[in-house]
Amino acid sequence: MIIANTKGYTGHSMGVGIEDVLAIKALELGSVPPIANLNVDFEADPDLGDLNLSTGGDYQPDYALRLGAGFGSQLAMTLYRRIPTNGSRTDQSRYNTWLAAVTGNPDPEIEVEKRTLRVKDQGAPVQQPQPSSWIYGQKPVGWAARPEDEVPANTIVNDLIEAPDQEVSHIKITLSNDPEPVQNEQ
Repeated sequence: MIIANTKGYTGHSMGVGIEDVLAIKALELGSVPPIANLNVDFEADPDLGDLNLSTGGDYQPDYALRLGAGFGSQLAMTLYRRIPTNGSRTDQSRYNTWLAAVTGNPDPEIEVEKRTLRVKDQGAPVQQPQPSSWIYGQKPVGWAARPEDEVPANTIVNDLIEAPDQEVSHIKITLSNDPEPVQNEQ
């Protein structure tokens, strides 16, 4: 597990989600920035164990755990999971077909004008643009597939309950809508 920190670069940001952005970008790009002021002379507290502090670079993480500690003993954690892709988040052919249908132009182009994404003006549409099929309140219908080697969270929790004195060095946890809740029978 690699440990990263942004506070040395940003100072105390008072609730801004800089760490959330860092976690998501690390999952997306596979690169983790270095911890500020971490140099060859740095000596970690030996009471903390063998820490793997980020010196920056390619780590290809599958998960990112964001810890937020606030004033008054407030604590929040967010677990993010990388969604495996085949290199692109969209099916370019399907996107181009949709864009042509809604614009009425067989070969539409998009552009950014004054920070606004728009379809480039190509004159009057060649065919009647199709209306949007989106319905207010409708949720996305496509979701990322779960990796085959992933272990559901309830399996990991049950293993820890059965053998609480075993040392655990690294665990991948998946939170899911499992119909059977985990019961702690202690």
